[in-house]
Amino acid sequence: PDIPPAKVAALAKASPIAAEQLRFEPHPSVSMLLLTYPADRIADAVLSSDAGAMAAIDLTDGPIRLIVHRGPTGVETERVTEQTYTFLARLYAREPLAVLLADAEPDAAQILARQLVLGRLTGFSVFND
Repeated sequence: PDIPPAKVAALAKASPIAAEQLRFEPHPSVSMLLLTYPADRIADAVLSSDAGAMAAIDLTDGPIRLIVHRGPTGVETERVTEQTYTFLARLYAREPLAVLLADAEPDAAQILARQLVLGRLTGFSVFND
């Protein structure tokens, strides 16, 4: 379904204590794929009818991790590192922000911001455990 992305301005209104318990809601179109083959490169080569690119594909270039979602221009894919994939799996599973950031990679804030900018998050809520 068409669901608007999270409103970033609403995040600024959360209190610092509540911010630690933020849990983000992923857009329903977001999928995470762990693939043996470089399906993104295969698809790009096929869609562009690029025989040279197809011949250059190394089928042993795996595993690869993709984030797929429906963006404003259609289906979008992004290849991510193992660490980013793990962080996003936890983010999309709605783990509290404080828990995510406690043991996340140094650029976790940038990864989170990118998810907001790309519309992969539709909202947030605050839970007290």
